[in-house]
Amino acid sequence: MIKRKSPSLAIFATVITLAVPLYAGFNLVGSPIRLVEVLTLFFSGVAGGAGLMQAIARWRAGRGQN
Repeated sequence: MIKRKSPSLAIFATVITLAVPLYAGFNLVGSPIRLVEVLTLFFSGVAGGAGLMQAIARWRAGRGQN
């Protein structure tokens, strides 16, 4: 587990993770929202948020701040 000195990075990753399915849901209003599409977008958002956190952790570890 990565020790976090500030919660802002975790909050930022959470916002990105939640923004993807919300944005997709608002854009799909007016057309039938299929559960498979929403779940696919949600999990791609989760993967994107996790990938972002890993990239930030690697960058900080490379700089010796972790």
